[in-house]
Amino acid sequence: MPLWAKLIHVKKSPVASTRRYHHIGIPTTERREGERLIEHYATFVSGYERSAYGVEWMRFEPEAPVPELVRTVPHVAFEWTISPLKSPEKRYLLRPTHTHRA
Repeated sequence: MPLWAKLIHVKKSPVASTRRYHHIGIPTTERREGERLIEHYATFVSGYERSAYGVEWMRFEPEAPVPELVRTVPHVAFEWTISPLKSPEKRYLLRPTHTHRA
């Protein structure tokens, strides 16, 4: 995880202790330098490692098994300290994945 992410103050809330900001994903149709393929999502990602704010550009192959909303609208992603599948707040578009190195 980038050092800056540890410095962000999280408002006290019932869920603040269960998740932490990870990245903002921005859909694109253009190839970008340094992109890498996440095979099981048929998605190319780039920028996260170089971004001070965790910006990740995402380019999807036609067969990518992701919702249209993820393909077309920027999103914010979090790391969870407990499985979001066990959380009482089960609001997510994709099942948890471990594609990034913390």
